[in-house]
Amino acid sequence: MVTALRAAFPDHGIIGEDGVEPGADAAHVWLVDGLDGTSNFAHGIPWYCVSVALRCREHGADEPVAAAVFDPVHDELWSAGRGRGATGNGVVLKVDHTDTVARAVVVSQIQSSDPQKIAAFAAMFETLMNAAGGVRFPGAPALILSHIAAGHFTAYVERAMASWDISAGQLILEEAGGLLTDFTGRRVNSADVTDVVATNGPIHDELLAMLNR
Repeated sequence: MVTALRAAFPDHGIIGEDGVEPGADAAHVWLVDGLDGTSNFAHGIPWYCVSVALRCREHGADEPVAAAVFDPVHDELWSAGRGRGATGNGVVLKVDHTDTVARAVVVSQIQSSDPQKIAAFAAMFETLMNAAGGVRFPGAPALILSHIAAGHFTAYVERAMASWDISAGQLILEEAGGLLTDFTGRRVNSADVTDVVATNGPIHDELLAMLNR
């Protein structure tokens, strides 16, 4: 994948879990995760994907402008362009209309072996279990965000996410009508590591208030 991107866009930078390949054009950077859901893949769990996004750093902004997430197990391609909408295998995506956390299916997970972080996550997970209509922990953030865009999940919450994990999914979700912010409610608009609260929109404020209580 990196070879193909480099051949097509020789001046663009490329960032991924495997490292950084700088380019002469600093305004255009590809975020690549060749296998999102590595542990699932290694254990034969059919929930993983390939995630690719182009971020454009111009006029003081840092935005994903093109994105694709491919699920090879189910042969599903989720894609989006900034201002052009989002699709799943060519079908226009739209978030669901659930308007309360009590009826929402929320994904929350953690990638850490730190006991303190795990304890904090367990407390948050308990809060969600007591409030939401359902809580899941499937892995593969890019795939989760795509399924929120399709109306299958309602929300997703996770701490300290890298840009290659969420950039493609963020664009697909936003173009389907959803929201992605940090825990303060500020829209994520940089490639920095960030906490993530992603929703269909109507439950966003309620979920944020619950997480910050």
